[in-house]
Amino acid sequence: MTLICKVKEVQRCPELTTLPHSLPVISGVAHIRGETTTIIDMGLAKGQQQRRDIDDSFVIITEYNGTTQGFLVNSVDRIINKNGKTFVRRPRVLAPIIT
Repeated sequence: MTLICKVKEVQRCPELTTLPHSLPVISGVAHIRGETTTIIDMGLAKGQQQRRDIDDSFVIITEYNGTTQGFLVNSVDRIINKNGKTFVRRPRVLAPIIT
């Protein structure tokens, strides 16, 4: 099985629709380029406090293993190209979200 992880785009956080009964790290879903995309709060997934105001946040839209998801972040400094062999396992908290 080949896993492909790539950054599709980075954009300001779009309007989010919250999902009742979702995991705490799920900020909601957004409609991006005709797709409903799950948005994951990376800070919360890493143990930081939940964001109060996401208006100044960004979303990194990625494709991983054939699925698209967005990661909510404060800012993006740069995107670095890496060989797939250098990836590390995803955090356990994201396992139910990204398969």
